Amino acid sequence: MAVRRFIQFVLCIVLAAMTVQANAWIRSPAVNFAVLPPGTAHPEGITVDAQGNIYVADFDVSKSSGPGNVVVFNAAGKLLRKLDVQGSSNLLLGLAFQPQTNALLVLDLGRARVLKVDPLTGASSVFASFPSGSGPNALTFDSPGNVYVSDSFLATIWRIPATGGAPAAWVSSSAPMALPSTTPTTRCSSPTPATTRS
Repeated sequence: MAVRRFIQFVLCIVLAAMTVQANAWIRSPAVNFAVLPPGTAHPEGITVDAQGNIYVADFDVSKSSGPGNVVVFNAAGKLLRKLDVQGSSNLLLGLAFQPQTNALLVLDLGRARVLKVDPLTGASSVFASFPSGSGPNALTFDSPGNVYVSDSFLATIWRIPATGGAPAAWVSSSAPMALPSTTPTTRCSSPTPATTRS
């Protein structure tokens, strides 16, 4: 009898979850929030500051070099400014405000580093640099302010002290992803179990 009730309970949970998932696909029409200014065209990272302004990193593969750009809009979509991130490549990805310090951190894929960027002027300083061959992609923070950065090329999650400095591998896979070649039959390697460091 207990097994039957358990099965009924699980079935009810599954059916309820299916109803919620079905509603998740109901979308209102998308509306145009803002228009990117001239000289930008490839938005990647996005974050919001404490005042509700939206910051967008530009991953501009059409340019041969930096500086990269961060575009700032107000909550209504009005362009506030376009920042030339000094000392950066043109390949900017993730960005976020560090909750403890309110510093704007921007990932520079082209130069494999994290930049601390002045949100008003675009002036930057190096917060952390990654090993050769790294592909910093996205970032987040823990409650003490440590920064965690995913590395798409080295199959690693890096942990950086809250004040910046040398990153340490926090989680890594024993087999980094193989980059695709120009041969159509090449496939990426299968991921292997990850190891975690505390």
